[in-house]
Amino acid sequence: MNKATRGKRTLTLSYLAGFIDGEGSIFITKINNKKSGNVWYRATVACANSDRRPIDMLREWNTAKAFVYRPGRNPGYKPSWQWMATGTTALKILQDLEPYLIVKKKQAKLAIKFQEWRNTLGNPGKPRTN
Repeated sequence: MNKATRGKRTLTLSYLAGFIDGEGSIFITKINNKKSGNVWYRATVACANSDRRPIDMLREWNTAKAFVYRPGRNPGYKPSWQWMATGTTALKILQDLEPYLIVKKKQAKLAIKFQEWRNTLGNPGKPRTN
């Protein structure tokens, strides 16, 4: 990677980290499989905004596929777009963005640590003992 490409990547990562700091959420999601009765958890990163451009940047930059368009609930509301990444995808995103985060750095570090530990457990769909 040449210097110009590295510089653009750093600028993109710092912008996206700032966007997540201001408009995003980093949390652990609880998954209940009603069919099997299994419960498991995974790290999640999500953002929503009425301006689609930063959401499109997030979509272009990584492989997260969750993307939702929500029309305004009434004539006075703007439409919004939502982007989300979970599990290993969220882990990779947080590892890239963590050095640039300010407001959500603590949450990112915790989510990274959690998802790294979670990835050592194997397939979440299999029944496990405590």
